[in-house]
Amino acid sequence: MDERDIQRLRDAPHEFPFDVEDADFLFVLRAFLSVTNASQETYNSFRAAALARHPDNPFLSFDQMKRRVEQISGVVPIVHDMCINSCAAFTGPFSDRDLCPICSAPRYDPIKFARSGAQIPQRQFNTIPIGPILQALYRSPQSAAKMQYRAEATRRIIAYMDTHEGNLEQYNDTCCGRDYLDAVRAGNIQDNDIMIQMSIDGAQLYRDKQSDCWIYIYIIHNLSPEFRYKKFYVEPGSFIPGPNKPKHTDSYLYPALRHIAALQKEGLRIWDASRAVYIPQAIPFFAFGTADSPAMASMTGMVKHQGKYACHLYCRLPLSIRKKSWSQPALCCDP
Repeated sequence: MDERDIQRLRDAPHEFPFDVEDADFLFVLRAFLSVTNASQETYNSFRAAALARHPDNPFLSFDQMKRRVEQISGVVPIVHDMCINSCAAFTGPFSDRDLCPICSAPRYDPIKFARSGAQIPQRQFNTIPIGPILQALYRSPQSAAKMQYRAEATRRIIAYMDTHEGNLEQYNDTCCGRDYLDAVRAGNIQDNDIMIQMSIDGAQLYRDKQSDCWIYIYIIHNLSPEFRYKKFYVEPGSFIPGPNKPKHTDSYLYPALRHIAALQKEGLRIWDASRAVYIPQAIPFFAFGTADSPAMASMTGMVKHQGKYACHLYCRLPLSIRKKSWSQPALCCDP
């Protein structure tokens, strides 16, 4: 992250960096937010129509509004180079390499480098840091109040267990899990900590042309099930261009996991607008990494389900034997 963005993350400002009474800017902001599911050309067309009717009113361009929204929210993408064939990202141990560690494709455009010596990456991908997103959720009194669900539900569950011989009234949420409750009782998860889930999958953006990409998202378990799976509260984590599938998924996850690890080490300062208090050190607790079967194989480093030794991390039984033994539980991976 840029040093200025890191400092803003540490300061956790709670005042809006613009005049909330500025009607002209609020009009442009509402117009920008209303076309977030449309193309940039849609915004430009709307802007041209508005300027034709009110030429004296300031109407910021698309790029100007992007910068203003970044300034307001504090959410600024982190950009890294990647292989032109989508094999791996030049992050972590690969950050100093000039060739892809998988296919040896050049990191920088060879033609531009030969002409001017300029190191222009052939492809890049964006990572959205979760820290500023969590701060933004707490800056709204309404969403900050909703973020109290996990702590309140946990207190109710533990109080019931203490008076009912450790039994649960009902098992209906992640707060009921034994590992989670043990972590809370041990003090590893505090009331102000934030439990998050990462989920990764491939997506086809357009039906009639090759446009595959990979996306991972965050689901925030401090919110109740009623809200956490709604589109408004499902937060983007990264966008990995295709159409080829990543061959080294860890290199694409590295920036997000490094960011989370930094927040866990230092603590995330948050302004809770629902209680009008600063939380000095909220810790993002990485609870779940989820995906469908093919994507989970990439996430865990295992061979995919069609591999001969699909379960090679836990046993050496070939897949043909495992197929025959599915009717016999505990043959494969028996501890």
